[in-house]
Amino acid sequence: MKPDELRKLSNPYSVTKSPKLSPGQFIGREPEISVFRSILDGYRTSGRIQNVVVTGEKSIGKSSLLNRYKQILEGYKFVVFERELLRGASGEIDEFEFFKDIISELFDRLAPPEGRFFDVAQSEIWFSLTSDTYQHESDFKDRSLTFATQYSNRKRGFPEKLSYKQMERDFSQILDQLVSVQMEIEGFAILIDEFQELQRNPFILDTLRQLSESLTGLIVIGAGLPTFLDHPSFEKFARSAAPINLVGLKREEVLDLIFKPLEAATNASRHSLQDLCDTRSVYEITHRSNGNPLHVKILCEKMFDVFKEDKSFEVLQLSKAVMERVMEFYSSISEKSRRIRRALESCSESKLESFSVVFQYEGFTIKTAITLEMAFAPITPQAQDKAGPRLPTPFKIFGI
Repeated sequence: MKPDELRKLSNPYSVTKSPKLSPGQFIGREPEISVFRSILDGYRTSGRIQNVVVTGEKSIGKSSLLNRYKQILEGYKFVVFERELLRGASGEIDEFEFFKDIISELFDRLAPPEGRFFDVAQSEIWFSLTSDTYQHESDFKDRSLTFATQYSNRKRGFPEKLSYKQMERDFSQILDQLVSVQMEIEGFAILIDEFQELQRNPFILDTLRQLSESLTGLIVIGAGLPTFLDHPSFEKFARSAAPINLVGLKREEVLDLIFKPLEAATNASRHSLQDLCDTRSVYEITHRSNGNPLHVKILCEKMFDVFKEDKSFEVLQLSKAVMERVMEFYSSISEKSRRIRRALESCSESKLESFSVVFQYEGFTIKTAITLEMAFAPITPQAQDKAGPRLPTPFKIFGI
């Protein structure tokens, strides 16, 4: 394939915010997938299933692995509920809304007339008590799930507090419905991304743990930053769950991330495509990304964009223009960058000037900043000795 032919293609590396990759797009993590399949195979033979905690640094691929686990679970005939918690949010996570979302999704997806989850009457009771009216003509003994009545009472201003025993009775009935012969379902999985955020509501966390340990067919899979394992609230959950710690991809897997999208887009062999990729650049991506899949994808995406626009390039390669776009991407997705941008929109001209001076030297030592500012009017050695510690760097991308 010639360079001009490659330029006619859409960028095969286009990065989206969604981690929901198809099985064909998912690369690597074979050991982590093998461990997970062993857990599900063990459930088929023993009837016991172990929870899973996935840990890893930001952008290492936790969400993508959760999505892959979901696909595998569905292949094992599990019903899957997904929830991504809002990272860094203030305040508690409401336990009534949390469990209401789980049960509502089951009624939405599996209740009559399409499915066989409870019956029409129970479905009507559930949605009446958890909708805007919060009432139904049935009495308490007609209602299978205690939670619906408690939710309705709370919405109408009555004091209600969930207990584990009540949740166990309700979820026991839910599991009985799901794994019945008529439903042809093997189990129920709750997948939670940003799992560390549950430290804001220990009741939810402990209830999920106890439910999964007491009821057959329920598995909870949480993914989050490694620091949550050190939090006291997660001690019991982590102790009984299978730990999966994600690190950078191996060299061979990084090479797959680089070449497989090209192979799929061109129907060409990797051998023939290697002539269109700068060897040094491939080496730099492989070694400097530390195996972080997002870093690899962003570098490849921006490298392909620049290659398409600059006809002087004969091969895909890293360049200053590529790295500028990479830095721009990371700064745009940084929460710090977004806060700065919002603040600057309302700044006066004088405040903008002050900010530009500070931002100009962010990442420099104070000594270096003073030296640069006074380049044509040198300060004394005594003044330089008073320079203090290094200022924080706003964005640092794997040493580049």
